[in-house]
Amino acid sequence: MNEKHKSKIHALVTVPFLLFLVFQCYYMLCNITYARIICIQGLFFSFLLFWGIYMFVFGCMNNVYRTTVLLSAALVLFGIVNQLKIAYSDTPVFLSDFFFLNSAGTFMDILKGTIMGIILKYLVIIVAFLTGIVYICKFAKNRNEFSIRKRFRAFYIILPILFMVIISVPNKNISHFMLKTFFSIDERQDNYATTNMGYYFKFGVFGGLYGQNLESRLEEPDGYDPSELEQLVEESCKKKRNSHKFGKPNIVMIFSESFWNIDDMKEVRFDQPVASNFEQLKQKGILVDMISPSYGGISSNVEYEMLTGSSIKFFSSGYIPYMQLYIDDKYIKAPSVIQELKRNGYKTHITSTWESSLFNCKSVYEYFGVDVTEYKEDLKDSYKKGGRISDAYVAERLIQELKEKPKDEKLFTMILTAQAHMPFNFDKYEDYDISIVDSKLDPEEEDTIRSYAQGVYDADKQLKEVYDFIQTYEEPTILIFYGDHLPYLKNEKGEDITKKLEYFNTGDSTEDLYRKYHTQCLILANYDIGEDDIDYMGPDLVMDYLLNNMDLEVSPYYQWLYTTIDKLPASNLYVSVDKNGNKYKTSKLTGTMKDTFDLRRKMNWKYFVEVDVD
Repeated sequence: MNEKHKSKIHALVTVPFLLFLVFQCYYMLCNITYARIICIQGLFFSFLLFWGIYMFVFGCMNNVYRTTVLLSAALVLFGIVNQLKIAYSDTPVFLSDFFFLNSAGTFMDILKGTIMGIILKYLVIIVAFLTGIVYICKFAKNRNEFSIRKRFRAFYIILPILFMVIISVPNKNISHFMLKTFFSIDERQDNYATTNMGYYFKFGVFGGLYGQNLESRLEEPDGYDPSELEQLVEESCKKKRNSHKFGKPNIVMIFSESFWNIDDMKEVRFDQPVASNFEQLKQKGILVDMISPSYGGISSNVEYEMLTGSSIKFFSSGYIPYMQLYIDDKYIKAPSVIQELKRNGYKTHITSTWESSLFNCKSVYEYFGVDVTEYKEDLKDSYKKGGRISDAYVAERLIQELKEKPKDEKLFTMILTAQAHMPFNFDKYEDYDISIVDSKLDPEEEDTIRSYAQGVYDADKQLKEVYDFIQTYEEPTILIFYGDHLPYLKNEKGEDITKKLEYFNTGDSTEDLYRKYHTQCLILANYDIGEDDIDYMGPDLVMDYLLNNMDLEVSPYYQWLYTTIDKLPASNLYVSVDKNGNKYKTSKLTGTMKDTFDLRRKMNWKYFVEVDVD
């Protein structure tokens, strides 16, 4: 082999290897608290993926230096975006995140208040990363003395594409082979990588992207038999349903962004209760303790459960059905609460204080068959507080809608709020109604807590205003108010304040998981709806509970789903609770709860993946 040929091989192996090594070190140094023992074969596969990308770009450009500069710029951009996402959500970038590109403006609006603080936190590591990148580009420039002939360039382009296509084919055998070979799938322990950051640390960032995508693929559950499921659904329809005690009221649903009663926190004391109305109204309605499928974000997954009766726990971590599942016209036939209500004569209305492009909501609502949809861009008369559409405006709009509603029309209206969304900077609000009078936190952390608490305070006022109006309203009306998930309480550097809060750190890992995902739902009315002994329900069962206790014709699937409320009332991917309030790791379920979980997984496949509703 001549020296020139050796130089080619040296450049096309060494340069991408150095780029990969520097990028991987950057990720590990930024996220050292999530360190895991490295899986050598996983890291090797991660390099193969990156090397394939490098070879493809080189084949297109036929220039080592330009290829290195282009991919270096891409790595720097990806590295910073990935770290920003981790700082805000405790999760790295997934391949599915590319669906969010049409919502980039929304996320930049969220980031703008704290982006510099986060960059400063990692400044030394970023500088070292950039220094390494510059050195590698210079190294590549000194080895840029050759090119490849045209007839050979096709191999550099075609072979990487062929490799990527083969490993990406949605074939169960290929997927399982890759997971067993490079991700040690058979050797896993329940806690081998408890976070996706740990997953990326263990298998490499590119390997993590690929592995997470493989594991998010939908596969038919073991023992799936559609005829058996149909029989179970038919049998449930023959059983006596619950009383129609709720009648046929109007339904007003307030999807309250990040609402959680922060008064439960012991480290900070305010000059007044933050959620006093919520606490008082607990005595006048039905209080439900929920387990949210989300923490800190991805509100669409909570909404998906509430409006379908499906559950995120039957998909993999990071899966977003609105964006990854509802992309086919067959979903016009999929079950939804909206369709149940429409078949019973209801007019349905959803108002979102977010953009129509966010989470693919516009298309999803069309599949649901929502009669009227409005988005942030449609609310021309709205006004803001904390940089977002105000909760006070939302309350006024709901009240006005009820006033203008025809008397002979039954209405379901849901509104999604935005005011209490992160970031929680002190300058989020010009004026504060609450003050901190005692605290064990430092001043910057106090500012974060106070900013969040002001959002809760205003949402609590919104709840009281709508409730008071409904009490004067002539038509029977039910108000459903709930928090979608708990907030990311992070300071301007992206540091997690919850690690200092006793509420989330009890010493019991199962209890801590429960508290991380525990939100509450309050069902109120302007007429007597009685009491109920159902204390726990996930968002996937709340509306099913309501439907089956109203004077409605309910479809067989939702009648069957109602029979599971006592068996597996609240659950997500990580934690579950039984009807008596006992908590369990979802991976450790046994007996009736495990049987119900497995059965619901099969039903979920039938009705929401295959969409077999004939």
